[in-house]
Amino acid sequence: MKKIDQVWIYSILIIVVGLSSCSDDETIPAPEAPTNLVATVASENQIDLSWTDNSGNETGFKVERKTGSDSYIVISTTGENVTTYSDNNLEQGKTYSYRIYAFNSNDAPSPNSNEVIATTNDIPVLSTTVVSSISAFSAVSGGNISNGGGSSIIAKGIVWSSEPNPTIDLTTRTEDGTGTDSYTSDVTDLLWTTDYYVRSYATNATGTGYGDEITFTTGQATIETVIPNDIAFFSALSGGNIGDNGGYPITSRGIVWDVEPGPTIDLITKTEDGTGTGGFLSSLTDLASNVTYYVKSYATSDGGIAYGQELEFTTSGLEDIDGNIYPVVNIGTQLWMAENLKTTKYNNGMDIPLETDNAGWVGLTTGAYCWYDNDETANKDIFGALYNWYAVETNNLCPTGWHVPTDAEWTTLTDFLGGQSVAGGKMKATGTEYWSDPNTEATNESGFTGLPGGNREGSQDGQGIFNFMNNNGDWWSSTEKDVSTAFPRNLAWDTGAVNVEPNGTLKVVGLSCRCIKD
Repeated sequence: MKKIDQVWIYSILIIVVGLSSCSDDETIPAPEAPTNLVATVASENQIDLSWTDNSGNETGFKVERKTGSDSYIVISTTGENVTTYSDNNLEQGKTYSYRIYAFNSNDAPSPNSNEVIATTNDIPVLSTTVVSSISAFSAVSGGNISNGGGSSIIAKGIVWSSEPNPTIDLTTRTEDGTGTDSYTSDVTDLLWTTDYYVRSYATNATGTGYGDEITFTTGQATIETVIPNDIAFFSALSGGNIGDNGGYPITSRGIVWDVEPGPTIDLITKTEDGTGTGGFLSSLTDLASNVTYYVKSYATSDGGIAYGQELEFTTSGLEDIDGNIYPVVNIGTQLWMAENLKTTKYNNGMDIPLETDNAGWVGLTTGAYCWYDNDETANKDIFGALYNWYAVETNNLCPTGWHVPTDAEWTTLTDFLGGQSVAGGKMKATGTEYWSDPNTEATNESGFTGLPGGNREGSQDGQGIFNFMNNNGDWWSSTEKDVSTAFPRNLAWDTGAVNVEPNGTLKVVGLSCRCIKD
């Protein structure tokens, strides 16, 4: 019995050991790879995935995603037997790549599934057709849809406004069906001679896309501006030629001008030259000399305002023998130069000697000139030159047909401006850019534009030095008082009067000069 018992004991031990050995050697195999991965675009921010589960031992699935050349990353883990996943919160119109794999309790992954690529929906992409058949009241445009954005086009057309960037919130739009086919649209009920902005549009489930914006102007009267001619100091001629009235009778026409580009009929500087089509001539008057003007012809009707091309011209100025151009101004019955003389030659072509040395200046008995502080660069263009009276005496200092005013002509000027006690303020340039503060009573209402160019002393005591820049403006008359003196006129920073030197000023002193027409 004992032997039998021993045999049974051994058998049992063998069986137990054998079972234990089998349990340690067994492993769970990796799941089969999922197949038939499909990506379906659900919206502008969601892509749905589905696949075939080929494994019976997976614990779940890992969903991987990437964009562009980036590496795949796990974006979600599902449970077992799941065969769908929705990826949301994506970017509109962006392309994504996906793959999945199964895994089990031993974390053994399956091979990857097939890769799929999908792009979320976007708004449509389209272009606007060039505007054509433009008339006074209508035009034709349209659109070409190059990309529907991934969903059906449910509306399309064009939209327009007189302001940039029109949208479909406006009532001024067409509705030209659905689908991605190109389309043509009629733009109607427009205003005459008006600038419009037009864009094509197309709408899908994601939103509305717009084509490029095109600007056009509705039909108008065709009008050309006559090139300005017969240009003088204060006037010129121009005009216009109206070829087509744009569908409306022309009720007024003329020209308009300004010293700034883009004049319109809102200005008072315009002419009114009748009605109807055809040509007309216009006179520009009350201009300033040596000034550039911009001029356009115009025509008005119930449809609006049409303008011809803008032209520019410069009124005449007085030219000296050096080629310097001066504005001129009518004051009463006199025509004056409106800037100080700056010529370096007499009108017969002879050079006027330039004297820079102080001692040399005070010893002069013949004509000469200088620049204040001997600084031509700083002072020529603004203040002109300083001349001694011997240069005035030649009667060749001013341009031909002009002369340095006599003492009596200066008096005529100041009398016209209200008398010596008030004329100075009306003759001085305004402000304190050049004049010292306070530049008393300066209005320049005469247009004389007197500036404080100072002077150069002529006596031995004065030693030929420069004085009174920014405080005084001094001008010669051509009237001699005696052998050594002549009569000048003076404007000062602290008075509105014109100062007269009853005892005259030494002829060797350097003063500014103005010219008056013969």
